[in-house]
This record gives sequence, structure tokens and C-alpha cells, in this order.
Amino acid sequence: MEQKVRKLNTARKPFHSYQILIHGLLIALAVTVFGLVRENRELRKPSILENASIEEGEVFPAFPAFDLKGESRLVDLTESKRGSLVFVLNTLCPACRENQASWRTLYEQEKDRYEILGISLDDIDSTAKYRQANDLPFSLVVPKDIPDFTTTHKIDRIPLTLQIDHNGEVHSSWLGVLTDDSLAQLTASLAAES
Repeated sequence: MEQKVRKLNTARKPFHSYQILIHGLLIALAVTVFGLVRENRELRKPSILENASIEEGEVFPAFPAFDLKGESRLVDLTESKRGSLVFVLNTLCPACRENQASWRTLYEQEKDRYEILGISLDDIDSTAKYRQANDLPFSLVVPKDIPDFTTTHKIDRIPLTLQIDHNGEVHSSWLGVLTDDSLAQLTASLAAES
């Protein structure tokens, strides 16, 4: 009988401390992955809910800005002879990245009829890298004082697409990612203006 007990004891492999360590690391890794997936889902939610705060008929005020070379300029859309399409974005905004295809489409369709301008709510270097990495065809500027710009222009969520007439008045605004339907609506609105 004693031999059977010994055989059973020797048949069991000893449990080493490294196995405990590996199990602990696997549990920690699983918790970390779960947290990252959850955070990623939150970040991917567009910062778009309803209509933009800036209202149709309001004048889009002039503002001091930097171009991507760091040169200072005054952006005044009231002086535009053709009207303007304005894309407000941030380089870290997932919804803005989603909107790039629609903005490219608008640029290609409307570049001869409208002045097209991107306004980045990020620093010059990040914006220049973002434009180059994403091959954006339209020019981008960075407001000199971003908090003042967002307050003065009533921009509290992005991405934001604005149609501004030649007097600098906001004709239409689209907040968030442009769906096929909203892009068609925007294109029809632009065609009706010409």
C-alpha cells in the first residue's frame, strides 16, 4: 500500500513558483486588455451629438492664426468672393479622421467654387504632420489662441463642417462625421447656392 501512495506522489508534478507568476501575469494582461478595449471604444465614439452651437446666419468672425509654416495671418472669411467651406478638426479626434474622405470629396467637387480651409485645434507641428501623413489637399491654419477661438466662434464639438457665404455668414453647419446622406444634403445645398 505504501508503494501505491509513493507512486501517486511521484506521479504528481511539483507546482513551481514560476507557474504562479505566469498565471498572475496572464490575469494582469487580461485585465489590461479589457481596460484598453473599453477605453478604445470610448475614444472612438464621435464627439458629435446634435446640431453645432454656431447658428446659421451668424457671421464667422475673423481670427488671427498661423499657417503650417508658422507665419501669422488674419483669417477673414467676410472678404471671400466665392464663399467658404470650413472644416474644423483636431489631430487626435477619431471622428475627424473618419471625416477625411468626405472632406476630400468636397474639396475635389467644390475647390473651384469655394475657398476651402481646415482649422486645426492643435499645435502647428502636430497639424503639419497630420496633414502630410493623411495627404490632406486643403490648406490648414491653427488659431493663435485656440480657447479664445472656440469660445468666440461657439465651437464646442468636432468635427465640424461649415458652409459660409461670401459675406462671412454661416449658411449651413454639419456636426460630426458626414454620412452618405449628410454629404448628399451638403452637396445639394452647395449646388443650390451656385
